[in-house]
Amino acid sequence: MYRYIALLNHPQTHRDGDRAGVDEALRQIGLLPRLRTECIDLYASDDTPVLDMPGGGALIGHVFSRRDNTPLVDGASLQALSAAQRTRHLIDAHWGEYLLLHAPHEDPSAITVMREPSGGVACVYALQHGFITSDISIATHAGVYTREIDWDAIAHHLHYPHLKTERTGLAGVRELLPGSQLCLQTNRSSVEQVWNPWDFVAAPQRRHDPFAAQAQVRQAVASSVTCWAQTDASVLLELSGGLDSSILAACLKDTTARVACCNLV
Repeated sequence: MYRYIALLNHPQTHRDGDRAGVDEALRQIGLLPRLRTECIDLYASDDTPVLDMPGGGALIGHVFSRRDNTPLVDGASLQALSAAQRTRHLIDAHWGEYLLLHAPHEDPSAITVMREPSGGVACVYALQHGFITSDISIATHAGVYTREIDWDAIAHHLHYPHLKTERTGLAGVRELLPGSQLCLQTNRSSVEQVWNPWDFVAAPQRRHDPFAAQAQVRQAVASSVTCWAQTDASVLLELSGGLDSSILAACLKDTTARVACCNLV
């Protein structure tokens, strides 16, 4: 589980609470300073991976190469890239569970926050309160947000229960959806989609041989399960008796992870 909060000092935000008091409150729940720039103070728990980005920013979570599944352990390969190029490079050449914070030293007011397509790292934000976090409880504990129900969002969800939107049901709090990027500039903020599932059904990407497609899916699933098993080392597998959990069990059989299985009877 990834636990973090990024406090923003930016023209598009307003930070609530006493700075020293917020720092102390976050330390009390095990969140320590991991990055300080002119516009971002990032706090995270010890077990949340945070990789410093050259030029300003951080990568939260686990990132692996698509080529050989090696973990990304430093930002040297991203040093010469702009914010847009970093986003594109991570999406095209890597996979994993991560959130990219980009705050360039040369223009600290230009901040981008990219959530990778799987959504493995939770991300909600409230610009008027000046924070981005994995869990709203972190923000309320620190005193930078007071919970308030957004009744319009509740009504919208009841009318359209299967429509996923940025609205969270809390006033002023939005979710950065997977595959999206939040862009903050001096005079405006915006959210853009940086990953599109339709790219994978474009004509050049289509597979016409069903056996080749089957082998490709098998290899992708097996290699990603193996990679996560090596990363986590200890795995709890919830066996439903269905296809998905059975496939995971088969893929875990040859890993070195400690696997505990459970089901409900």
